[in-house]
Amino acid sequence: MSTSSPPLITIKPLHLLFVQAIFLLSVYANLQYSHFLLPFFQAFFGIVVFWLAGFAITAIFPKQFHQHGRLFIVIISLLNAIFIPALIIVLFAVLTTRLNLAITIFSYSLFLLLPFLLKSPFTFAIPKFSPRQLLHPVPTALIIIALVLLIQVTRYPFLPGPDTYTIILQYQADLANQRIMIYGEIERFAFEVLSVNLTNLTSLNLYLIYKYVLPFLLPLTIFPIWPIARHLTRYSSRLALLLIPLASPGLIQEMTISRHHIIFLFFLYFFTSLLWLAHRQQQSFFFYLAGLYSFFGLLFHPVFSFLAIIWSLTIAIFYRHTQIKIKYIVLFLIALVPLIRLGILNMATRIYENIIGIVVNIVALNWNFAFPASYRNFEGVEAGWSGFTGVTKYYTFYFSPYLSILAVALIFALAVTPYRHYLLTKIKIAFFLPLTLLTIIFILIAEILPRLTNIAYLPDRALIYLSILSILPAYYLLRRLEQYYPVTSKIIASFLLTAVFISISGITYVNYLLQFTIPDYEMNAAAWIRQNLPPNRQILASSSNAFISYYTRSTRIGAPAEVLTNYSLDELKNYLINQTFPCPNNLYFQQICQQANLILAKNNTFADRLSWIQNNGYVDLNEFTSEISELDNISLRTRQLLTGINNRLYKLDTNAIASNMPDRLYIYFAKPHPKNPFVDRPYLKQNFISKDSITFPTLDNYPQYFTRIYQQPNVIIWEISPDLFSSQP
Repeated sequence: MSTSSPPLITIKPLHLLFVQAIFLLSVYANLQYSHFLLPFFQAFFGIVVFWLAGFAITAIFPKQFHQHGRLFIVIISLLNAIFIPALIIVLFAVLTTRLNLAITIFSYSLFLLLPFLLKSPFTFAIPKFSPRQLLHPVPTALIIIALVLLIQVTRYPFLPGPDTYTIILQYQADLANQRIMIYGEIERFAFEVLSVNLTNLTSLNLYLIYKYVLPFLLPLTIFPIWPIARHLTRYSSRLALLLIPLASPGLIQEMTISRHHIIFLFFLYFFTSLLWLAHRQQQSFFFYLAGLYSFFGLLFHPVFSFLAIIWSLTIAIFYRHTQIKIKYIVLFLIALVPLIRLGILNMATRIYENIIGIVVNIVALNWNFAFPASYRNFEGVEAGWSGFTGVTKYYTFYFSPYLSILAVALIFALAVTPYRHYLLTKIKIAFFLPLTLLTIIFILIAEILPRLTNIAYLPDRALIYLSILSILPAYYLLRRLEQYYPVTSKIIASFLLTAVFISISGITYVNYLLQFTIPDYEMNAAAWIRQNLPPNRQILASSSNAFISYYTRSTRIGAPAEVLTNYSLDELKNYLINQTFPCPNNLYFQQICQQANLILAKNNTFADRLSWIQNNGYVDLNEFTSEISELDNISLRTRQLLTGINNRLYKLDTNAIASNMPDRLYIYFAKPHPKNPFVDRPYLKQNFISKDSITFPTLDNYPQYFTRIYQQPNVIIWEISPDLFSSQP
């Protein structure tokens, strides 16, 4: 876009105050009145304020950022909007465990006030727009990516991944209590703060944030790609590079799932762009920014550790004989403190354990050349894509046609000596070392380690990361071809663009199939449950975990499919008791019961993990025979104690179970839709009953205990009578 035309408007700090006033007015009006337009009004200005907060933070440092141009200001403002407010509010939330609407509104109002209070001379000119500019590759790519995402997110009303529902249910409880808790790894804490901030600013619930807001981070990756693509001369080459976010169907799906690592996917484009700018302009300033934001990301997802550690190694290697400015050392040390506090030692431990496993498996010849047709993931769960068709689907979806064409073109190009020397000179550039190391690591994770060491640590995600890191290889290939082989460059660019649209077709088809993961008949059953069953209900189900928990607003009791079809009455009764029997009201017994259940759960997890380690040959367990024997005894003793507690509670009062059970217990069965793409996945097969003829001997032979209260062609719901628990098992 031309920068010589007169600007449409020049943004100054005073303008931020005007936007802030409108936003506060929209919040007040939405709280006080019930007009149907007010939520839309607040949602719009809430998103504007969210992004302007990043711009305001950038405006505090006019000397550092203004000199690098308008596009760079946009890039840094996008990063600041994602990272800085969330991290600052994280510090407050950690100290107080409180996060509510008032805190969010006050924090963002303060961010917008800072440039004005500090009398920043910062200004930002928005260029005048004309319809002809829509033909520019940037708006063209922006519109294409946005339209593709719009088609994906509006195909069906639910989220495509069950993990997101788990996140929503956890965060909803925090929103209701106006508190914020740490779930699992603290390295994901900032993602909850970011989610709550967006909810408070826009008045949209978490479902709408994850369904319709966060996926549209993907079109914004155009801005970090454009500084690279603008140096290509042909329109087709520029567009082929700008559309890399659509190159991998797996990446598009991950963006619509909106899990924690969506922030990493978003940032990896910026990380690549900042390192390229550092090389292009020969300024370490961009390199340090890339590292600093990598450290910030450690509070969003553990995978940021790869960036932080590799960036630190680059500093140690290339600057070991150089006196780095003291301010950069201070910034690095400040960032290192939360690194140590928030899990880098755990990550180092994991890396060490995996290295030991790699060495042991290679020496023991524990290879798996059947990958990806057959393999177990890092949790020991079978996740293979069986047969030629399965393997083809795997690589088409995750590696993508775009990367396939790019890889083939690079292989042929490397056969040409001048280009090989040209590429090697780029790889040796200090600023590109983190990208080179990341590429090697992700290739190892995606292709080599699963085969040579039988260790499959999210190889599908590694392929998605490689699709993002392919920006620079694609750029240098097209750039070199444009200079010396213009006709070939046209052909390669055309092939890459064709591959992008093949990927779009692929994800559109997959998205079509995903609508059958929660078919209409299950949504109808959910509506019936909400309207007709009492609150505080618990539902036993072998599948539909996210569906049961979120859409029916019930507590789900998970169970393998065989519990519904093969268990005898006593087995089913004992299973329900073990899963649902609450601890008694007496505080002493309650503490014993809770501790026993906790220890038993941990021992079960240990036993599963131990079995997997042993089967995969990570270590020689013969060296730990005595310790394992002792732990087995502890596990056995814990089970005996827990059984004894349950038996004594029975003897104290045989009616205790019936009186303390939830208001109502139900069993839910839904036949998966034939087009459900997950029915044949090995890690979910045990939860699905897809046979045409299905029988439930125990449930149907004891109508005094199990009553069918809802029956449709593909859904059955039984009510469990309290009489089932009135006698001793």
